[in-house]
Amino acid sequence: MDACSVIVASDLPDEARKAACLSLLRDHVGRIALSRYGCSDVQLRFYADMLVLRQDLTPVIAHDDFGRLAIVTMYRWVDDWVRTHGVHRGAM
Repeated sequence: MDACSVIVASDLPDEARKAACLSLLRDHVGRIALSRYGCSDVQLRFYADMLVLRQDLTPVIAHDDFGRLAIVTMYRWVDDWVRTHGVHRGAM
């Protein structure tokens, strides 16, 4: 989140800041996925990781730039992933 704070505090346009925060999130999710390599039921464990990440990113108060540009944007990306992949797993 420190890196996102730096991005949000920058002078970049809003869309560029959102894209940069999503890039950091994608890197983080990639590291989560790699950490599950070799585990039993990798897909289920990764899906559970994404559910936890979605819960952690749930925007409670998003009135400042950090909430609006980073948290809400990342939450929507993770929520969309969970909803899309939950249907395929029969969870939703």
